[in-house]
Amino acid sequence: MEDASVMRMISWSICFVSLLSLGGCAFAPEEPKETKSDEAYFVEKSERADASVLDEQVKEPSRDASHFIDAGMSDVVYFPDVVTKEEPGSREESIGEEFSMIDCMIGDMGLLPDVLPEQDATPEPIHENTSHELPEKKEQVDNKTECHPGTIESCFGGASDKLWVGECRPGSRMCLSSGTWDTCRLQTIPQTESCNGKDDDCDGQVDNSVKEQGQKCTLPLFGKCRSGVVWCVGAKIRCQQVAYPTKEICNTEDDDCDGKVDNGCGKSCVVKGTYPKPLDSFLSGRIRGLAFHPSGKTFFTYASNEIREWELATGKLVQEIQTGTNTETFQLISKTLLLYAADHCRRVYEWDLKKGLMRKVFEASEPKNVHGCSRQAIDYYSNNRVSIRNFNFDGMNTTRWFEHFDATTGVKLGSTPTNQGPPQPPPTPPSIFNKVYSHDQKFLGLLENRSFSSSITRRFRLIELSTNEVIYTADFQTEMFLFAADKKTIIIYGDKLVLWDLPTRSIRKSVSQRGTGTNKAKALALKPDGSTLAYALEKSLHIWDLKTNTRLFQLPLTETVRSMDFHPTKSLVALLYKDKIALYDTSKGTLVQTLSGATDIRQGFFQAGGKTFLANSSATSGGLFIWDINTGTLIRKDLPTVKAPLMMSRDGHVMANDYQVWNPYTKQNYLTGGSSQWDIWEYPHYSHLDPMGKFVIRERFAAYVMSRNIFDLTGKVLFNQSFKTKTEDDRYSPYAAKVDYVGAHGKIVFLSEGELIAAWSQAKMKFIGYLPGLQENLFLPRSPIATSLDGKTIASRIKDDYIRVWSCHGH
Repeated sequence: MEDASVMRMISWSICFVSLLSLGGCAFAPEEPKETKSDEAYFVEKSERADASVLDEQVKEPSRDASHFIDAGMSDVVYFPDVVTKEEPGSREESIGEEFSMIDCMIGDMGLLPDVLPEQDATPEPIHENTSHELPEKKEQVDNKTECHPGTIESCFGGASDKLWVGECRPGSRMCLSSGTWDTCRLQTIPQTESCNGKDDDCDGQVDNSVKEQGQKCTLPLFGKCRSGVVWCVGAKIRCQQVAYPTKEICNTEDDDCDGKVDNGCGKSCVVKGTYPKPLDSFLSGRIRGLAFHPSGKTFFTYASNEIREWELATGKLVQEIQTGTNTETFQLISKTLLLYAADHCRRVYEWDLKKGLMRKVFEASEPKNVHGCSRQAIDYYSNNRVSIRNFNFDGMNTTRWFEHFDATTGVKLGSTPTNQGPPQPPPTPPSIFNKVYSHDQKFLGLLENRSFSSSITRRFRLIELSTNEVIYTADFQTEMFLFAADKKTIIIYGDKLVLWDLPTRSIRKSVSQRGTGTNKAKALALKPDGSTLAYALEKSLHIWDLKTNTRLFQLPLTETVRSMDFHPTKSLVALLYKDKIALYDTSKGTLVQTLSGATDIRQGFFQAGGKTFLANSSATSGGLFIWDINTGTLIRKDLPTVKAPLMMSRDGHVMANDYQVWNPYTKQNYLTGGSSQWDIWEYPHYSHLDPMGKFVIRERFAAYVMSRNIFDLTGKVLFNQSFKTKTEDDRYSPYAAKVDYVGAHGKIVFLSEGELIAAWSQAKMKFIGYLPGLQENLFLPRSPIATSLDGKTIASRIKDDYIRVWSCHGH
């Protein structure tokens, strides 16, 4: 025992000296090692502290022209493409030192046998493994033991192909006195990959399988540039920008990432779609003018309320812009594709033909004592200036002047007088109004003035000069013609549009007027979230997914639909007929319930809870009807004691007619003062009720005054507008806004400025945008215009036979 104690003390002493010299401890003589100072040691250890040996550059994500932003930070960080590798062999040296330390610790822990066999006085050295493979296990010494007590060897608990890859390193184990191996100590086996600049899972790649990588993140930027994806770069979790600024287009997004949505889109809301597609090419009126696209491949025509672009080679309709402005003259700026259209009064509208949007409105000062508008109002575009001719008639004399505007900003620059006298009657037109030769001088086009029929006073003829033969005579009232630059086509326009092909001496394309609308579009509704459109077109129900712009269902109908309404949360739409209500599932295209028991149904809404449906009747008995939508049972019928209502809130607790607003259940009158006379244009009357029951609109139109007031139910004036005149001959502005409709959820009021409809936010008390072409129909009481709950999506009829959807975010 004394010998054992002496041996243990000797072991302690050797270990202590080894620690001081940093040379490790051993039980056999070793070559002397050069000692180092503490400072040198720690510097060396620090240089070797990087646990990662990068065999190649991190290739994912790419850093070419990319930048990353730390999550939660706004600093932009750039990274080099070269990563410095660890010096080879440094890790092995460190491991060797660890083994020497292990020897000391093993002795300290009393794991050495009390009496060392003579043959084991010098332990087996740890052989250097230059191939990075673990030594093979030695065979058992006998049937009871696995190893020789005191033997130390390398060990690794992971897969063999992971050893010396990334962070994976072997440990060491010692054979205990029992002849069995102790636990493998100080090894590093594969771990879950984390963002630390190391190959934790030992697959040969650094930070490649980080759990957070690929998840969505948000950058402190604007618009679409806010979207990012999480990547691990430089041992840090970062949000990589995946969307970059692009040219702003009118799509309700901030494309150029400047914090403004659709800036530059101008005054009109953005057209999202027209249904059903495509639009027919019938003309809505006489073509008054024509201008070519700079490419020469297409050309534009304008009629009173529309601008169209046509393909020259085929006559195909490329796009149609509903202007709603009764255009008299227009001028196209080829370089910018901006079109300036003047109406019949005092406005000029700037249209961006690339986007199909109205950008600016230039309006001349309103003259006093003027007898209506003059069709001689003209405009011209010169030196970035738009000018409008104006006039004032005081009963005896007429004063005329030009008003000038900056075309870029819309700011009025001033006015200049004109000495032009009163308009003279046009001279009697010559019999030959116009004649033009073709480019090759082989054809002559003539525009003749004379009475050819009751409807044709100007006619086009084409003559082939080599034979002096008339090879084509137009059969319609002709406005003008021209030989196209392709030297193959003559464009003749007026009551028709004809493309005449010179090489074949035949008509390539002929487009006629449709005449009066067929009134196919009857009613429509929008799902409150703006995702689904349903409309009745003639005798069919159409359901469209507005997110994908695809038609989901087209279902046959047998009766005329009066109005429609969407369920507040479910994919359920109600079709109101004269004497019944049909409920359709818009996700399946099936009829799920029919509600009956009422006659002459005028309005109807799903209730706020979505379990019942409320409708009112215009029948003599009047009344409110409430159904359970699940069973179809009529669960309540109320009969107001007053005149059958013309308007009703969605919950049925507020009703209004021309002269009063009241609660049908409590019989409380909220507002009075309207007129019960049917000559409503001379007397004030309540014209519109907010479907949410929050406000009502009272209007008056007379020779001397036009007024519009919005009241809440307490009588408080929310908005007031009036135009007054001094004499009977005076007229208030033709652009004075009149209320046409209130959105289905009350946030949007639609105003008509002549033929142009504008959306106005009742909540924000501001103009939102024009909706050119929107067609209101007073004979469809509650669904000529449909709105989403947030008021940003609007749908309405255009051209009688189509439904158009706009996005109005406010510009």
